Amino acid sequence: INAEYGVLGEKVIEVLGGLWHPHCFLCTSSSCRKSLSDGFVLSEKDQKPYCPSCYSQQAAKYCPGCSNLIGFHDKTLTACEKKWHVACFVCTKCKKDLSDGFIEEGGMPYCDNCEEELFSGTCTLR
Repeated sequence: INAEYGVLGEKVIEVLGGLWHPHCFLCTSSSCRKSLSDGFVLSEKDQKPYCPSCYSQQAAKYCPGCSNLIGFHDKTLTACEKKWHVACFVCTKCKKDLSDGFIEEGGMPYCDNCEEELFSGTCTLR
């Protein structure tokens, strides 16, 4: 955000390709409408600006690992076409860390051993 002064000496901010009065650049949430002149989050989903609080409540995603809301400052990663808390990205079955790699089955991550055990299709009866 760049602050400038307009033709009539009014303070304006340059953001998202336009000039705004600080009292006109507002949170997208109709229930909030707080000025965003001190900072904002651009929603990945709709490319609209939100205050950090509304982004966390309305525009953010839920982590598939813990089912909790992914907060504005949370460390995340994207895998299996979903956004995860870094600490929650573990094997769906055994909860092993997947930093060495994973296999996706049904939109969820599995370690090599669990994927083979669950989805290999080979009969284990002898």
